[in-house]
Amino acid sequence: MNDPQLSRYSPKNYSPPQSPAETEALLKARDPVWFTPEEASKVDPIVRTIQVQWLRELIKKSPVSVRLRLRNVVIENSSNPEEELDLSSLTFTQAVVIADSEFKVPLNLSFTTFQRAVVFNGSRFSKPVNFEGAHAMSTFKMVGATVADGTSFNDLIVDNDFEANGAQFGSVSFKRATFGRCVLFNPEEIAGKLQEVRFSEPADFSDCSMDGPAEFQGANFAKSADFTRLQVKKVLKFNCYPDEQKQYAKDDPKTKRTYFGGKANFLAAHILDSARFMGVCFEGDVDFERATIGGNALFRDIEQQGSFLVTEFKKTARFLMTHVQQNAEFDGANFTGIATFERCHVDGNAYFRASICEERSRNARSGKEDSAVTCPHQPAVVQFEDEANFTGATIGGDAEFTGACFTGRARFGGVN
Repeated sequence: MNDPQLSRYSPKNYSPPQSPAETEALLKARDPVWFTPEEASKVDPIVRTIQVQWLRELIKKSPVSVRLRLRNVVIENSSNPEEELDLSSLTFTQAVVIADSEFKVPLNLSFTTFQRAVVFNGSRFSKPVNFEGAHAMSTFKMVGATVADGTSFNDLIVDNDFEANGAQFGSVSFKRATFGRCVLFNPEEIAGKLQEVRFSEPADFSDCSMDGPAEFQGANFAKSADFTRLQVKKVLKFNCYPDEQKQYAKDDPKTKRTYFGGKANFLAAHILDSARFMGVCFEGDVDFERATIGGNALFRDIEQQGSFLVTEFKKTARFLMTHVQQNAEFDGANFTGIATFERCHVDGNAYFRASICEERSRNARSGKEDSAVTCPHQPAVVQFEDEANFTGATIGGDAEFTGACFTGRARFGGVN
């Protein structure tokens, strides 16, 4: 992986080792073992292999003052491939950079403290990694990394930015993790191709605390995703990537749609700023019961070149007792299953209007006839294909359902 972010860690006037003995000698001397992608392709993989016992000898006790700089290496235990590399409860006083590398052993970093940057960009973890209770006092980067099933970030603390753009996860848990700044799970260009973050198995972010912004734009959650009691102080972005798509046609490879393949749970989540879910596809049930959104709740469409990418709720959508402190926008949304907004409270306006392209909207504001519109966009009306329940909902401003289509039963009793 050609990663410009690694340039600051790249050793100067450096020649990579040409034999296993040279590799071991460099590591013992606390020097980098660093292969660019081009250099790695020209040497035997055994030259790039670091045995676990070499690392154990290098990292004997805490605090660890070694500045680890490894790139395009393979970390393995040839005598016992399943034996864990235990680096738990250590304190690393220097940056830990292990990029574009392959871990063939389980890795235990639980309760470890990193006083400087942690960089695992492009690395592949073929066995589970344990980050439980670890504390990164600076940035934590794993851009484009591949993480094995069963990896745990439970109770992780990151004081600075956490960046996992383009990363690939199996089953993973971030329960009770605390992030002091940005949390980034956005697409990343890797090998000339835009790669979205993918969670191929269940992902658990319950009870996480994020300063934010927290961005999961274009992320693919193939199975269930649990964000129960999530807390975000700034904006939360699950909208499709990029934000503006007017110049892109449908299914353009430069765009990525956020996708939830299983149940998405945001029960009692608390977002102090806006929550953006424009254009998302919820294949399974989604639950925002008792969630609080301090800004706008945006589930409206995204205008593309010639069409709209609408937010789709393909099974049950629950907004029971959800509190939106500004506007709730669902323009163009499609509800296939039961939609429950019972006792939902919106302090501002609630919009369930037809999608309108920018040109049509601009012409309307300037007083031009609708016939003057030249773009091919056709308004996409909100569709409720099953029961829609707004019983006891409270709307502080206007409630607009212009053009909305109710195929199933619609319940509006006690709406204020």
